[in-house]
Amino acid sequence: MDVANDLENMSRLLLEDVCTDLMRFLHSRGDATQFGAVRIDREWALGPTGNYADIRVEPCNAPPYFVEVKHGYSAQAILNLIKRKYGNPYGLTDEDRVVLVVQPSEHSDWPSLETSLRNALDPTLALEVWDEERLHHEMAECFGQGIPTFTCHDYIGIRECIDQGKERLAFGTKPAVRYSESILRQNLLWHFGTWRLRELRHMRGNPLPTELVPPGLYENVVVVMADLCGFSAFMHDTYEDAVVRQILTSFYAKSRYQVINGGGMLVQFVGDSVVALFGIPDQRPGYVEEAMRTALRLLDIGASVSHNWQRRIDHVQPHRGAHIGIAMGRVHVVTMRPLDHARLATIGDSLDISARLLKLAGPGEIVVSNVMRYALQGADYDFSAMEPTEVRSLGLLQPWRLARAAREEHGTVGE
Repeated sequence: MDVANDLENMSRLLLEDVCTDLMRFLHSRGDATQFGAVRIDREWALGPTGNYADIRVEPCNAPPYFVEVKHGYSAQAILNLIKRKYGNPYGLTDEDRVVLVVQPSEHSDWPSLETSLRNALDPTLALEVWDEERLHHEMAECFGQGIPTFTCHDYIGIRECIDQGKERLAFGTKPAVRYSESILRQNLLWHFGTWRLRELRHMRGNPLPTELVPPGLYENVVVVMADLCGFSAFMHDTYEDAVVRQILTSFYAKSRYQVINGGGMLVQFVGDSVVALFGIPDQRPGYVEEAMRTALRLLDIGASVSHNWQRRIDHVQPHRGAHIGIAMGRVHVVTMRPLDHARLATIGDSLDISARLLKLAGPGEIVVSNVMRYALQGADYDFSAMEPTEVRSLGLLQPWRLARAAREEHGTVGE
Protein backbone atom coordinates (compact mmCIF):
# COMPACT_ATOMS: atom_id res chain seq x y z
CA MET A 1 0.00 0.00 0.00
CA ASP A 2 1.49 3.36 -1.00
CA VAL A 3 1.66 6.36 1.30
CA ALA A 4 -0.86 8.37 -0.73
CA ASN A 5 -3.45 5.61 -0.50
CA ASP A 6 -2.85 5.22 3.23
CA LEU A 7 -3.29 8.99 3.68
CA GLU A 8 -6.50 8.95 1.65
CA ASN A 9 -7.96 6.21 3.81
CA MET A 10 -7.03 8.07 7.01
CA SER A 11 -8.59 11.28 5.71
CA ARG A 12 -11.82 9.42 4.94
CA LEU A 13 -11.91 8.08 8.50
CA LEU A 14 -11.40 11.63 9.75
CA LEU A 15 -14.30 12.81 7.61
CA GLU A 16 -16.54 10.05 8.98
CA ASP A 17 -15.68 11.22 12.50
CA VAL A 18 -16.52 14.79 11.55
CA CYS A 19 -19.85 13.76 10.02
CA THR A 20 -20.97 12.13 13.28
CA ASP A 21 -20.39 15.46 15.05
CA LEU A 22 -22.15 17.39 12.29
CA MET A 23 -25.22 15.16 12.43
CA ARG A 24 -25.50 15.53 16.20
CA PHE A 25 -25.17 19.31 15.88
CA LEU A 26 -27.71 19.36 13.06
CA HIS A 27 -30.36 17.68 15.20
CA SER A 28 -29.57 19.40 18.51
CA ARG A 29 -28.35 22.81 17.24
CA GLY A 30 -25.77 22.68 19.99
CA ASP A 31 -28.35 22.56 22.79
CA ALA A 32 -26.60 20.96 25.78
CA THR A 33 -29.87 19.39 26.92
CA GLN A 34 -30.34 17.54 23.63
CA PHE A 35 -27.55 14.95 23.82
CA GLY A 36 -30.18 12.24 23.44
CA ALA A 37 -31.95 13.96 20.55
CA VAL A 38 -30.21 11.66 18.09
CA ARG A 39 -28.61 8.22 18.01
CA ILE A 40 -25.60 7.78 15.78
CA ASP A 41 -24.16 4.39 14.84
CA ARG A 42 -21.05 3.44 12.89
CA GLU A 43 -20.89 0.42 10.58
CA TRP A 44 -24.60 -0.40 10.72
CA ALA A 45 -25.19 -3.94 9.41
CA LEU A 46 -27.48 -4.06 6.37
CA GLY A 47 -28.71 -7.64 6.60
CA PRO A 48 -26.60 -10.83 6.47
CA THR A 49 -24.74 -9.91 3.29
CA GLY A 50 -21.57 -8.35 4.68
CA ASN A 51 -22.69 -4.82 3.81
CA TYR A 52 -22.51 -1.99 6.32
CA ALA A 53 -23.67 1.60 6.22
CA ASP A 54 -20.88 4.02 7.12
CA ILE A 55 -23.17 5.86 9.56
CA ARG A 56 -26.81 5.53 10.59
CA VAL A 57 -28.52 8.55 12.14
CA GLU A 58 -31.72 8.22 14.16
CA PRO A 59 -33.18 11.57 15.24
CA CYS A 60 -35.72 11.46 18.04
CA ASN A 61 -38.56 13.11 16.07
CA ALA A 62 -37.74 12.28 12.45
CA PRO A 63 -37.12 9.19 10.30
CA PRO A 64 -33.65 7.63 10.51
CA TYR A 65 -31.28 7.82 7.57
CA PHE A 66 -27.87 6.65 6.37
CA VAL A 67 -24.70 8.61 5.68
CA GLU A 68 -22.08 7.42 3.19
CA VAL A 69 -18.70 9.17 3.04
CA LYS A 70 -17.25 8.57 -0.41
CA HIS A 71 -14.63 11.27 -0.94
CA GLY A 72 -11.90 10.05 -3.27
CA TYR A 73 -13.86 7.12 -4.75
CA SER A 74 -14.23 6.64 -8.50
CA ALA A 75 -17.68 7.12 -10.04
CA GLN A 76 -18.05 3.39 -10.73
CA ALA A 77 -16.97 2.46 -7.20
CA ILE A 78 -19.55 4.82 -5.68
CA LEU A 79 -22.29 3.48 -7.95
CA ASN A 80 -21.42 -0.14 -7.15
CA LEU A 81 -21.37 0.51 -3.39
CA ILE A 82 -24.68 2.37 -3.38
CA LYS A 83 -26.35 -0.29 -5.52
CA ARG A 84 -25.02 -3.13 -3.38
CA LYS A 85 -25.89 -1.56 -0.04
CA TYR A 86 -29.16 0.19 -0.80
CA GLY A 87 -30.48 -1.34 -4.02
CA ASN A 88 -32.94 -3.65 -2.25
CA PRO A 89 -35.07 -3.31 0.87
CA TYR A 90 -33.42 -6.16 2.78
CA GLY A 91 -31.94 -4.78 6.00
CA LEU A 92 -33.86 -1.50 5.75
CA THR A 93 -36.43 -0.49 8.36
CA ASP A 94 -37.77 3.07 8.61
CA GLU A 95 -34.88 4.88 6.91
CA ASP A 96 -35.99 7.43 4.34
CA ARG A 97 -32.78 8.54 2.62
CA VAL A 98 -29.08 8.19 2.02
CA VAL A 99 -26.89 11.26 2.58
CA LEU A 100 -23.91 10.96 0.24
CA VAL A 101 -20.87 13.01 1.23
CA VAL A 102 -18.96 13.42 -2.01
CA GLN A 103 -17.16 16.00 -4.11
CA PRO A 104 -19.03 16.31 -7.43
CA SER A 105 -16.16 18.26 -9.02
CA GLU A 106 -14.07 15.08 -8.88
CA HIS A 107 -16.42 13.48 -11.43
CA SER A 108 -16.48 14.80 -14.99
CA ASP A 109 -20.08 13.74 -15.65
CA TRP A 110 -21.63 14.31 -12.24
CA PRO A 111 -25.25 14.93 -13.44
CA SER A 112 -25.27 11.54 -15.15
CA LEU A 113 -23.71 9.84 -12.13
CA GLU A 114 -26.21 11.46 -9.77
CA THR A 115 -29.09 10.19 -11.91
CA SER A 116 -27.63 6.68 -11.89
CA LEU A 117 -27.22 6.82 -8.11
CA ARG A 118 -30.84 7.83 -7.59
CA ASN A 119 -32.01 5.05 -9.88
CA ALA A 120 -29.84 2.51 -8.04
CA LEU A 121 -31.51 3.18 -4.69
CA ASP A 122 -34.43 1.19 -3.39
CA PRO A 123 -37.61 3.21 -4.18
CA THR A 124 -38.19 3.82 -0.46
CA LEU A 125 -34.95 5.80 -0.21
CA ALA A 126 -34.16 9.30 -1.44
CA LEU A 127 -30.67 10.60 -2.21
CA GLU A 128 -29.35 13.74 -0.51
CA VAL A 129 -25.94 14.98 -1.68
CA TRP A 130 -23.60 16.85 0.62
CA ASP A 131 -21.02 18.49 -1.62
CA GLU A 132 -18.00 20.38 -0.36
CA GLU A 133 -19.95 23.66 -0.09
CA ARG A 134 -22.61 22.04 2.13
CA LEU A 135 -19.96 20.27 4.18
CA HIS A 136 -18.02 23.46 4.83
CA HIS A 137 -21.19 25.35 5.74
CA GLU A 138 -22.17 22.73 8.33
CA MET A 139 -18.62 22.58 9.71
CA ALA A 140 -18.50 26.34 10.13
CA GLU A 141 -21.89 26.28 11.88
CA CYS A 142 -20.86 23.45 14.18
CA PHE A 143 -17.24 24.25 15.00
CA GLY A 144 -17.48 28.03 14.77
CA GLN A 145 -14.72 28.45 12.23
CA GLY A 146 -13.82 27.71 8.65
CA ILE A 147 -12.13 24.38 7.97
CA PRO A 148 -9.50 23.89 5.26
CA THR A 149 -10.68 21.92 2.25
CA PHE A 150 -10.50 18.13 2.46
CA THR A 151 -8.98 18.08 -1.00
CA CYS A 152 -5.72 19.52 0.30
CA HIS A 153 -3.17 17.33 2.07
CA ASP A 154 -2.84 19.35 5.25
CA TYR A 155 -4.87 16.81 7.17
CA ILE A 156 -3.06 17.53 10.43
CA GLY A 157 -4.09 21.17 10.11
CA ILE A 158 -7.67 20.09 9.42
CA ARG A 159 -7.65 17.85 12.50
CA GLU A 160 -6.29 20.68 14.64
CA CYS A 161 -8.99 23.11 13.45
CA ILE A 162 -11.70 20.57 14.19
CA ASP A 163 -10.26 19.76 17.63
CA GLN A 164 -10.14 23.46 18.50
CA GLY A 165 -13.79 23.77 17.51
CA LYS A 166 -14.70 20.74 19.62
CA GLU A 167 -12.94 22.20 22.65
CA ARG A 168 -14.95 25.41 22.33
CA LEU A 169 -18.19 23.43 22.02
CA ALA A 170 -17.36 21.42 25.13
CA PHE A 171 -15.82 24.09 27.39
CA GLY A 172 -16.94 27.43 25.97
CA THR A 173 -14.89 30.22 24.47
CA LYS A 174 -12.87 30.99 27.60
CA PRO A 175 -9.37 29.56 27.09
CA ALA A 176 -7.71 27.21 29.52
CA VAL A 177 -6.25 29.03 32.54
CA ARG A 178 -2.99 27.09 32.59
CA TYR A 179 -1.13 24.28 30.85
CA SER A 180 -2.50 21.61 33.19
CA GLU A 181 -6.07 22.62 32.39
CA SER A 182 -5.33 22.47 28.68
CA ILE A 183 -4.07 18.89 29.04
CA LEU A 184 -7.06 17.99 31.21
CA ARG A 185 -9.47 19.34 28.60
CA GLN A 186 -7.87 17.27 25.85
CA ASN A 187 -7.95 14.10 27.93
CA LEU A 188 -11.59 14.62 28.89
CA LEU A 189 -12.46 15.18 25.25
CA TRP A 190 -10.75 11.89 24.37
CA HIS A 191 -12.54 9.91 27.08
CA PHE A 192 -16.03 11.44 26.80
CA GLY A 193 -16.34 13.39 23.57
CA THR A 194 -17.57 16.91 22.91
CA TRP A 195 -21.31 16.47 23.34
CA ARG A 196 -21.20 14.45 26.56
CA LEU A 197 -18.93 17.05 28.17
CA ARG A 198 -21.22 19.82 26.98
CA GLU A 199 -24.13 18.01 28.63
CA LEU A 200 -22.22 17.42 31.87
CA ARG A 201 -21.14 21.05 32.15
CA HIS A 202 -24.70 22.26 31.58
CA MET A 203 -26.18 19.87 34.14
CA ARG A 204 -23.62 20.85 36.78
CA GLY A 205 -23.69 24.60 36.26
CA ASN A 206 -20.40 24.94 34.37
CA PRO A 207 -18.01 23.58 37.00
CA LEU A 208 -14.24 23.63 36.71
CA PRO A 209 -12.85 20.89 34.44
CA THR A 210 -11.26 19.25 37.51
CA GLU A 211 -14.75 18.79 38.97
CA LEU A 212 -16.26 17.01 35.99
CA VAL A 213 -14.87 13.53 36.74
CA PRO A 214 -13.70 13.61 40.37
CA PRO A 215 -11.64 10.66 41.64
CA GLY A 216 -13.59 8.37 43.93
CA LEU A 217 -15.79 5.30 44.15
CA TYR A 218 -18.60 4.94 41.62
CA GLU A 219 -21.41 2.43 42.14
CA ASN A 220 -23.35 0.43 39.53
CA VAL A 221 -20.93 1.12 36.69
CA VAL A 222 -21.27 -1.01 33.55
CA VAL A 223 -17.94 -2.27 32.19
CA VAL A 224 -17.85 -3.22 28.50
CA MET A 225 -14.78 -4.97 27.09
CA ALA A 226 -14.67 -5.80 23.38
CA ASP A 227 -11.92 -7.63 21.55
CA LEU A 228 -11.26 -8.56 17.91
CA CYS A 229 -11.32 -12.32 17.27
CA GLY A 230 -8.38 -14.07 15.61
CA PHE A 231 -6.22 -10.97 15.85
CA SER A 232 -2.89 -12.82 16.04
CA ALA A 233 -3.73 -14.92 12.98
CA PHE A 234 -4.78 -11.84 11.03
CA MET A 235 -1.52 -10.14 11.97
CA HIS A 236 0.55 -13.17 10.97
CA ASP A 237 -1.08 -13.40 7.54
CA THR A 238 -0.89 -9.68 6.71
CA TYR A 239 2.20 -8.77 4.73
CA GLU A 240 1.66 -5.03 4.41
CA ASP A 241 2.23 -3.08 7.61
CA ALA A 242 0.10 -0.22 6.28
CA VAL A 243 -2.91 -2.55 6.12
CA VAL A 244 -2.54 -3.37 9.81
CA ARG A 245 -2.27 0.32 10.69
CA GLN A 246 -5.33 1.23 8.65
CA ILE A 247 -7.45 -1.63 10.02
CA LEU A 248 -6.59 -0.89 13.64
CA THR A 249 -7.10 2.86 13.24
CA SER A 250 -10.51 2.11 11.71
CA PHE A 251 -11.43 -0.16 14.64
CA TYR A 252 -10.19 2.33 17.23
CA ALA A 253 -11.89 5.37 15.67
CA LYS A 254 -15.25 3.71 15.06
CA SER A 255 -15.34 1.95 18.43
CA ARG A 256 -14.50 5.13 20.31
CA TYR A 257 -17.19 7.11 18.54
CA GLN A 258 -19.73 4.37 19.21
CA VAL A 259 -18.93 4.48 22.93
CA ILE A 260 -18.99 8.24 23.36
CA ASN A 261 -22.07 8.64 21.16
CA GLY A 262 -23.79 6.25 23.57
CA GLY A 263 -22.87 8.43 26.55
CA GLY A 264 -20.05 6.16 27.72
CA MET A 265 -16.48 6.77 28.81
CA LEU A 266 -13.78 5.38 26.55
CA VAL A 267 -11.19 4.19 29.07
CA GLN A 268 -8.48 2.78 26.83
CA PHE A 269 -7.45 0.54 23.98
CA VAL A 270 -5.18 -2.38 24.82
CA GLY A 271 -3.90 -3.94 21.61
CA ASP A 272 -7.06 -4.95 19.77
CA SER A 273 -9.32 -4.53 22.83
CA VAL A 274 -11.50 -1.61 23.84
CA VAL A 275 -12.54 -0.87 27.45
CA ALA A 276 -15.54 1.38 28.10
CA LEU A 277 -17.53 2.42 31.16
CA PHE A 278 -21.14 3.54 31.45
CA GLY A 279 -22.31 5.31 34.60
CA ILE A 280 -19.32 7.62 35.17
CA PRO A 281 -19.38 10.41 36.27
CA ASP A 282 -23.19 10.28 36.47
CA GLN A 283 -25.85 7.80 35.54
CA ARG A 284 -27.97 9.07 32.69
CA PRO A 285 -31.49 7.61 32.38
CA GLY A 286 -31.24 4.33 30.49
CA TYR A 287 -27.45 4.11 30.77
CA VAL A 288 -27.52 0.33 31.41
CA GLU A 289 -29.55 -0.31 28.25
CA GLU A 290 -27.31 2.09 26.33
CA ALA A 291 -24.27 0.10 27.41
CA MET A 292 -25.86 -3.08 26.07
CA ARG A 293 -26.88 -1.37 22.86
CA THR A 294 -23.34 -0.09 22.41
CA ALA A 295 -22.03 -3.63 22.87
CA LEU A 296 -24.30 -4.86 20.08
CA ARG A 297 -23.06 -2.09 17.83
CA LEU A 298 -19.44 -2.98 18.66
CA LEU A 299 -20.17 -6.47 17.35
CA ASP A 300 -21.14 -4.93 14.00
CA ILE A 301 -18.02 -2.77 13.96
CA GLY A 302 -15.84 -5.78 14.72
CA ALA A 303 -17.55 -7.82 12.00
CA SER A 304 -17.14 -5.06 9.43
CA VAL A 305 -13.49 -4.45 10.29
CA SER A 306 -12.71 -8.19 10.21
CA HIS A 307 -14.41 -8.69 6.84
CA ASN A 308 -12.56 -5.72 5.40
CA TRP A 309 -9.29 -7.17 6.71
CA GLN A 310 -10.12 -10.59 5.24
CA ARG A 311 -10.52 -9.03 1.79
CA ARG A 312 -6.91 -7.86 1.90
CA ILE A 313 -5.15 -11.11 2.82
CA ASP A 314 -4.96 -14.53 1.16
CA HIS A 315 -5.52 -16.96 4.03
CA VAL A 316 -9.11 -17.43 5.16
CA GLN A 317 -9.44 -16.68 8.86
CA PRO A 318 -11.78 -19.03 10.77
CA HIS A 319 -12.35 -16.58 13.64
CA ARG A 320 -13.64 -13.11 12.77
CA GLY A 321 -15.60 -10.27 14.27
CA ALA A 322 -15.56 -9.30 17.92
CA HIS A 323 -16.48 -10.84 21.26
CA ILE A 324 -17.58 -8.96 24.37
CA GLY A 325 -17.71 -9.31 28.15
CA ILE A 326 -19.92 -7.08 30.31
CA ALA A 327 -20.04 -6.75 34.09
CA MET A 328 -21.58 -4.26 36.50
CA GLY A 329 -20.42 -3.05 39.88
CA ARG A 330 -18.12 -0.67 41.73
CA VAL A 331 -15.30 1.16 39.97
CA HIS A 332 -12.65 3.29 41.64
CA VAL A 333 -11.36 6.26 39.67
CA VAL A 334 -7.89 7.28 40.88
CA THR A 335 -5.28 9.75 39.72
CA MET A 336 -2.05 8.22 38.46
CA ARG A 337 0.08 10.95 39.99
CA PRO A 338 -0.52 13.59 42.67
CA LEU A 339 -2.70 16.59 41.79
CA ASP A 340 -3.13 15.48 38.17
CA HIS A 341 -6.80 15.04 37.21
CA ALA A 342 -5.85 14.63 33.57
CA ARG A 343 -4.46 11.12 34.01
CA LEU A 344 -6.97 8.78 35.56
CA ALA A 345 -6.94 5.04 36.18
CA THR A 346 -9.90 2.76 36.87
CA ILE A 347 -9.83 -0.33 39.08
CA GLY A 348 -12.43 -2.67 40.53
CA ASP A 349 -13.69 -6.24 40.63
CA SER A 350 -16.14 -5.50 37.82
CA LEU A 351 -13.24 -4.86 35.44
CA ASP A 352 -11.69 -8.21 36.35
CA ILE A 353 -15.03 -9.96 35.92
CA SER A 354 -15.60 -8.33 32.53
CA ALA A 355 -12.15 -9.44 31.37
CA ARG A 356 -12.92 -13.03 32.41
CA LEU A 357 -16.32 -12.99 30.70
CA LEU A 358 -14.67 -11.69 27.54
CA LYS A 359 -12.60 -14.87 27.34
CA LEU A 360 -15.76 -16.99 27.56
CA ALA A 361 -17.42 -15.24 24.62
CA GLY A 362 -16.96 -16.70 21.16
CA PRO A 363 -16.92 -14.73 17.88
CA GLY A 364 -20.02 -12.55 17.63
CA GLU A 365 -21.01 -13.29 21.23
CA ILE A 366 -21.71 -11.22 24.33
CA VAL A 367 -21.35 -12.74 27.80
CA VAL A 368 -22.65 -10.81 30.81
CA SER A 369 -22.43 -11.14 34.57
CA ASN A 370 -25.30 -12.12 36.86
CA VAL A 371 -25.66 -8.54 38.14
CA MET A 372 -25.73 -7.13 34.61
CA ARG A 373 -28.38 -9.64 33.53
CA TYR A 374 -30.50 -8.68 36.53
CA ALA A 375 -30.13 -4.97 35.70
CA LEU A 376 -31.51 -5.66 32.21
CA GLN A 377 -34.76 -7.18 33.51
CA GLY A 378 -37.64 -5.93 31.43
CA ALA A 379 -35.42 -5.20 28.43
CA ASP A 380 -35.87 -7.24 25.27
CA TYR A 381 -32.88 -9.55 25.73
CA ASP A 382 -32.77 -13.31 26.10
CA PHE A 383 -29.85 -14.89 27.95
CA SER A 384 -28.86 -18.51 28.41
CA ALA A 385 -26.95 -19.73 31.46
CA MET A 386 -23.39 -20.95 30.98
CA GLU A 387 -21.35 -23.18 33.25
CA PRO A 388 -20.17 -21.31 36.37
CA THR A 389 -16.61 -20.09 36.00
CA GLU A 390 -13.84 -19.39 38.48
CA VAL A 391 -12.34 -15.91 38.58
CA ARG A 392 -9.03 -15.60 40.37
CA SER A 393 -9.41 -14.04 43.84
CA LEU A 394 -13.15 -13.55 43.26
CA GLY A 395 -14.55 -17.07 43.41
CA LEU A 396 -17.16 -18.85 41.31
CA LEU A 397 -19.32 -16.68 39.04
CA GLN A 398 -22.43 -17.33 36.94
CA PRO A 399 -22.02 -16.05 33.35
CA TRP A 400 -24.86 -15.58 30.86
CA ARG A 401 -24.59 -15.63 27.07
CA LEU A 402 -26.81 -13.34 25.01
CA ALA A 403 -28.99 -15.52 22.81
CA ARG A 404 -27.91 -13.93 19.57
CA ALA A 405 -26.14 -16.17 17.08
CA ALA A 406 -22.86 -15.02 15.65
CA ARG A 407 -23.43 -13.43 12.26
CA GLU A 408 -22.48 -15.64 9.35
CA GLU A 409 -22.03 -12.87 6.82
CA HIS A 410 -20.37 -13.68 3.55
CA GLY A 411 -19.86 -11.93 0.28
CA THR A 412 -18.31 -8.54 -0.39
CA VAL A 413 -17.95 -6.22 2.53
CA GLY A 414 -19.18 -2.66 2.32
CA GLU A 415 -16.67 0.17 2.51
